[in-house]
Amino acid sequence: PSLLGDTMFPQKSLPLFLRGASKSSKPFLKSPHTSSIAAGINNIFSTPSFTKRSYFIYPGPKSIDSILDVRKFSEEPPEVQKYIWMKKYNESHDTIGETLSAQQFHVMSRRVASNRHFILPVDKGHGYINMYCQMQDNFCLMTNLREYKERGPNANPYVVMQHFPEFMENGLVLVRAEVDTRWIDKDEAATIIRVMHKFYCEDPLFVEFVEPFNKRPHEFNYNKFLETCKKTKLVVRDQERDYAQGLKERPKDPLADVQIDLDKLFKMW
Repeated sequence: PSLLGDTMFPQKSLPLFLRGASKSSKPFLKSPHTSSIAAGINNIFSTPSFTKRSYFIYPGPKSIDSILDVRKFSEEPPEVQKYIWMKKYNESHDTIGETLSAQQFHVMSRRVASNRHFILPVDKGHGYINMYCQMQDNFCLMTNLREYKERGPNANPYVVMQHFPEFMENGLVLVRAEVDTRWIDKDEAATIIRVMHKFYCEDPLFVEFVEPFNKRPHEFNYNKFLETCKKTKLVVRDQERDYAQGLKERPKDPLADVQIDLDKLFKMW
């Protein structure tokens, strides 16, 4: 059975740019009972042979205690938890660490339940490629839309993202994403992840774009969506520019005065 069940787009209801997906019309995300995910639970991203393969075995969701020492992490205040998480993955070339507030996560989770599909444009300088996203609960796979149309469920996942709500009582939800840097670089992936969260969490963006994309495809205006994405990304980039030019002061890193051995706290990258 499909992990997305009957929520997968019927072909006739798809926006034009999604029609013509592989004849199987199966979803990108599969049931954990299928052989492809079962074989890929030990994430292929972390295997030595990863770059030598010409295909992907779909990775499955991870548990938070397979990534870090939950007991030690829980002893830190929320602001330190956030910076530990961000600092760890800032040092990785192919893994992204982000955070959401508990309120943002509540809003997104509720909306994802009935709006599990979306696209996100990636600016490649000479033009845009569209990333197709499928979400199930706290797990999300992203691939090139063109590849999905050609290969359907066999498309390579370019980005594998998971939300960890285990620390919501502190008002914090951890986000971890693994990037196949053969196809998309880490900065590009980080940008589309932030933009995706904005579109799902902010009412005007969700109502104008995400909901129509899922429920009324004929109303989805791609050109307007692309222009809105450009402006949304500029907000993120402008903040970084302001920091670099000294126009805004970066928040103080709470780890500056705290001695924490990240290698002992984290069990894996």
